[in-house]
Amino acid sequence: MSGPVVLGYDGSPESVAALPVAVDLARLHGTTLAVVFGYEPPRAGGEVGALRGEIAKVGEEVVAEATSRISELAPDLPVEVELVQDRPIAAVVRLADALDAAFVVVGHRQRSLLAEMFVGSVLEGVMAATTRPVVVVQAPEG
Repeated sequence: MSGPVVLGYDGSPESVAALPVAVDLARLHGTTLAVVFGYEPPRAGGEVGALRGEIAKVGEEVVAEATSRISELAPDLPVEVELVQDRPIAAVVRLADALDAAFVVVGHRQRSLLAEMFVGSVLEGVMAATTRPVVVVQAPEG
C-alpha cells in the first residue's frame, strides 16, 4: 500500500485525538495525509443553498485548524485537504477509494447504546463501507 492516509476530520474531540495518529502513520509509511471534511445540509426541505455555504465555511475553518495542527507536528508532511459535499461517511470512503488510501483514520467516542441506535456512528459506517484498514482512535474521556 502506497496511498495516502485519509483522516476524517470535523474538529470534534474525537477527530482532534485521531489527528496525531494519522500524522504518525503518514510519516511512518512515507506518504501524504489527506484530511477530509464531509458535509451535507439536513434534508428538512426549503432553501438549503445558504445553509450549504455556511457549512462549507465552517468546514474551511475546521480544516485550516487541522492543517495548522499538522504543521506543528510534522512541518514537512505533505497534506491535502478535501471538503466534500456529502455525508461524512460517504465523503471519507469515496476519498479513500479515489486516492487508493493505505489507511483510513477516524476518531471515536463511546456513546450509550441508545445514542448509537438513533445517531449512529461514522466509525461503524466507514467500517461497513470500506475494505481498507481503518485505524480507530478512542477520544479521551471528557
